[in-house]
Amino acid sequence: MNRFMGQPNPWMQLIDSGTFASSLTPTVPDIKNLPKLEPQEDKKPLVDALYAVQEDITDEALKERIDVKLHDHNLWAKFADIEVEMIVTKTGRNLFPKLAFNVTGLEPRNRYLFYVEFRLVAEEKWKFSLATGGWESYGRADAYSPTIYPHHENVNFPTGAAWMENSFTFNAKLTNQIELSGKSRFIYVSSMHKYIPVVMIHRFDPATKTFNAFTEVEIPTATFIATTAYQNDKCKVVKVCTNPFAKGFREDGRKRKKMERKAVAEGSPASPVPEPFNPFSRLNQTYPPAFLPNFFGISNPAFYWNYMSSLAQQPFVFQPPPPPPKEE
Repeated sequence: MNRFMGQPNPWMQLIDSGTFASSLTPTVPDIKNLPKLEPQEDKKPLVDALYAVQEDITDEALKERIDVKLHDHNLWAKFADIEVEMIVTKTGRNLFPKLAFNVTGLEPRNRYLFYVEFRLVAEEKWKFSLATGGWESYGRADAYSPTIYPHHENVNFPTGAAWMENSFTFNAKLTNQIELSGKSRFIYVSSMHKYIPVVMIHRFDPATKTFNAFTEVEIPTATFIATTAYQNDKCKVVKVCTNPFAKGFREDGRKRKKMERKAVAEGSPASPVPEPFNPFSRLNQTYPPAFLPNFFGISNPAFYWNYMSSLAQQPFVFQPPPPPPKEE
């Protein structure tokens, strides 16, 4: 039932009088009569508001106390016998192993900034020799333009306690385009050059309210050579076996099987992905005599076949085959 039946509707009275419409129309303020605003003072920099406490310790003693180590030291140790290769592309490639660090010895209540820089190990270019299975210098290095890469947590001005609480990682990408140098996540390096990561630490001074370069720590275990494609198959095999994002290239991986099918379709008998070297993997296999003739009068052709297959996976260094085992 209409509650306004038999009596005037108050809403209709507002509409008829124009009061409701005028309440919806914005009013234009009188600019001439606006109050004058006093000019505001410039805001002080955010660094001036930081609170930090320095310890009563000399700079030399603090530098000796600070210790920076690789978080994945066991992973980097797998590359101890071979040179680490880092792929560099135009669009940028992530590093593996990653540059993750643990730091100790900082002042817990003071503030620090962390940077990383890749410095040339020597003013030389490098190339991989198949004859020796190692890297050799072959010329003078290109013009060097280092890039100092800041850690993404620097914007929060972390304390020493925050840095030491957990490991921290530099999520940088390597590029060979100098135009991208200094931009977000990009570090410029030249292909076939050897670099060593250097961790740079800036310390906060509460008296002057500024961050100053304090110390640098070289990481020789993480020395690498920048390449556009892997030169040493051993380095590639170690990376495929240890990188969780490269599982598609392993023996039972999807990408590996796809590459093998493509190679078979193109008539290539060899697998495009090298297998890890294991000279004893096929000793217990039996082969049809029709496919394994008696090479040079050797009475055990299967052993000779396994030996020659293992040589195919290694850098070419001629060695005579070992004598076959005596048959009982």
